[in-house]
Amino acid sequence: MFFHPRVGAELYAVALGDSAYREGWNVIHPSKGSNRGLRYMRVSRGGGLHTYDKPDVPDEQMNHVYEDNAPQLNQTRAWSKMLELGELLVKRNQIPAKMVQTTQRNIDVTSQSPLRNDRAKIESAAADAMRHFQAVLAQRRASVADVFAPTIHQVLAYMNFECDGTQAANALSWILAALSTKFPSPLDSSTDSDRVLFSADHLRDLTFDLLGERGIKSLTSYCEMTYLALLYGNTSILLYDRLLASNTVGPEDRETLEWQRFAVDEKLAHEAAPSLVNPMWYCPAGLAESMVASPTGEKFALYPGAVEPWKRREIDPAQRWQAVVEFSALAGSTEIAETLDGSNCPVSPLLKKHLTGFLLARDSGRQA
Repeated sequence: MFFHPRVGAELYAVALGDSAYREGWNVIHPSKGSNRGLRYMRVSRGGGLHTYDKPDVPDEQMNHVYEDNAPQLNQTRAWSKMLELGELLVKRNQIPAKMVQTTQRNIDVTSQSPLRNDRAKIESAAADAMRHFQAVLAQRRASVADVFAPTIHQVLAYMNFECDGTQAANALSWILAALSTKFPSPLDSSTDSDRVLFSADHLRDLTFDLLGERGIKSLTSYCEMTYLALLYGNTSILLYDRLLASNTVGPEDRETLEWQRFAVDEKLAHEAAPSLVNPMWYCPAGLAESMVASPTGEKFALYPGAVEPWKRREIDPAQRWQAVVEFSALAGSTEIAETLDGSNCPVSPLLKKHLTGFLLARDSGRQA
């Protein structure tokens, strides 16, 4: 779901050996609206390679894959399996039918948006945030939480599958940048760039914390914490990109920002994969390895309850899932939605302090 439901369905097909990707060199043609050029992926039993550099291989020996040709979600095996799972959960009275139907409907609607660069939805989220800011500022009294409420709304929309992760990260980065630059405070000496940087660093730290703390949680909490880490990590990367594209960053600071961006990107790539999505569990290292079902992933990318059976190379799903069930049953749980205004709030302490100063200055000016 993070990048797009159709992308997730294609990864599921890849894991089953039933996709457009083939062993050898694949040329990936980006979808409409993408700013990415051609990509090249080599799939082999000895490992894989992903690059933007054209390999020294004749065109006729490469397999061409077109992202826009990915089937619609409701035509995929992943979708049919998700419907079956929903029916099973309702039958067992584990989840209310209405909740299952709402989740499935949200994912179905999201899957119909463009694969990449859906500017209309991102611009709509930005416009909604601006209207919210104007409405709050028109009130005689407002709290800081009232001002940054659109950030929480965006995170909840993402966690409820009302939008894909690419849209959510772009919208959230825009809202945080707006909060950092459009509300001047005479009580705060930090610059606009300072506040954007602290927002990026704050989300980076939350990303690392979520991925580090999920290992002692139930499987449900583990998955939700991973999903939230993907959003915060990618939003952090977008904020670093915004700073790197500005003219306010010197050479030394630029090098530091590039390193921080790289660190987040690597963390997400190696530790935030959906490694327990059956049958992707059997190939947790990534797309290239999935082609040959070679379980070469690092243990820290797996749910802790799955590490031992993974080490033993157990192929019986019942054995693997039993280990997960037993670990999850003894682990604690976290309601992510209840932490968004506290420990997992997307707004940094510096930005909250700045917005508090803005409101104080505004209210004192009115009283004068």
